[in-house]
Amino acid sequence: MQLWDLRIDEFLLYQRDAFIYNLEKTEAGQEYLENAKRLEIVDTDYEAVERAIKGGGGIGE
Repeated sequence: MQLWDLRIDEFLLYQRDAFIYNLEKTEAGQEYLENAKRLEIVDTDYEAVERAIKGGGGIGE
């Protein structure tokens, strides 16, 4: 299969996977991916927010 035979969505998927694969090879890249994953989370942990407001600590307590 040649590059120009790919549909655009297939090409973009391969490009994304290659980008992630290359980032996973370095410590800085792994940190970038961890931060990106953390920032991707959109659900609010209301219990943790409540604990933080009351002075009981933050996430994970």
